[in-house]
Amino acid sequence: MAAGAPRWRDQLRGEIRRLHAELGFTAVYLTHDQEEALTLATRLVVLREGRIAQSAPPAEVYLRPADTGVARFMGAGNELVGTVAADGVRTAVGPVVAQEHGLSTDTLVLVLSRPEDWRFGPGAEIADRWRGAVETAVILGPLSEYIVALDAGAVVRVRTLGTPGPEVGATVRVGVPAEAVRLLGARPPRHAPLPAGRRRAALRCPTS
Repeated sequence: MAAGAPRWRDQLRGEIRRLHAELGFTAVYLTHDQEEALTLATRLVVLREGRIAQSAPPAEVYLRPADTGVARFMGAGNELVGTVAADGVRTAVGPVVAQEHGLSTDTLVLVLSRPEDWRFGPGAEIADRWRGAVETAVILGPLSEYIVALDAGAVVRVRTLGTPGPEVGATVRVGVPAEAVRLLGARPPRHAPLPAGRRRAALRCPTS
């Protein structure tokens, strides 16, 4: 359905969901489109090299990916390599607070967070905030997406719902709540190296 017009895709997805609920048939839908998978599935299976990497309800796969490969497949996220410490995770941009994770001190981890969980401005619910400058701002219909270059030496993606936020060039403070931070076992990234201007820290926000 990826080649169809957005309105047509939404209508067809709705019709497939309605028929599945009414008729109760079993269906296997193969797609590389994460939005289609999350929209249509009652159970989502992520395959990697012919093996099941994760099989779970869509929300669980998206919010609690089994490993870094699943996390990256499920869409653009902010990633930071760090080491578990007693008071959080030590990273190249400073300490990051995460919820209880059961990992041993000095464990090398990938700190994963979704762009929609990041916030602009002050907020008591967010322990970690960084100052940076807005490099790009794009309106995606009801969503707005921003690329923010942190003073600490990394680049993050921030996605907001509703009215447009800061303009390009604006100085902002951004952060992410501890409950939105996911720690996964770190492994060498399977992607092309970042341009030289983006190698200031081991943080990336994939485009796909």
